[in-house]
Amino acid sequence: MKQGILTYEYVLAPEAGIRQNLIHHPSLCGGAIEGKIIDVAKDKVRVYHSIDDAQNKDEATWFPYSTFYTAEGNSDFYWMPELGDAVQLYFPSDKEEEAVVINSVRKEGASNPKTSDPNIKYWGTNHGKHMKMGTSDVMFTAKEGSIFLTLDTDIISKTNEIIDKFKGEK
Repeated sequence: MKQGILTYEYVLAPEAGIRQNLIHHPSLCGGAIEGKIIDVAKDKVRVYHSIDDAQNKDEATWFPYSTFYTAEGNSDFYWMPELGDAVQLYFPSDKEEEAVVINSVRKEGASNPKTSDPNIKYWGTNHGKHMKMGTSDVMFTAKEGSIFLTLDTDIISKTNEIIDKFKGEK
């Protein structure tokens, strides 16, 4: 301001002449940030990052969610995390736009009875549908607390014998 007059200097340039070199973050490469799922749609998720104070769901970035098997348009495995699940946002390179959300992380393993025996595998939904694969049985449940189908080693063996007899095989 000179003598009560506000002055400012402008530099005019063509748009092509103004640029900023792309800045990469090499320290991101191979790193992961822990967070919680705040939204899920199709094969993408929004994450609240534990390093942030707050995250508005509508302003959060959509990230692809990596499942353990995907085949484009053919067979695949579609199993998205639930709201509130703990996950990791993984950076495979120094480019932030390549980030992908990977594996849900169990936080209550020590207190969860389903994790007490590593030989027994569980697969379930938050709607009470479960599959339990034990050392000698497979159990399907369509409603929490009710068993709808159990196959154990003896039943599977007898079923195979019946099928073999039906086919005329020995």
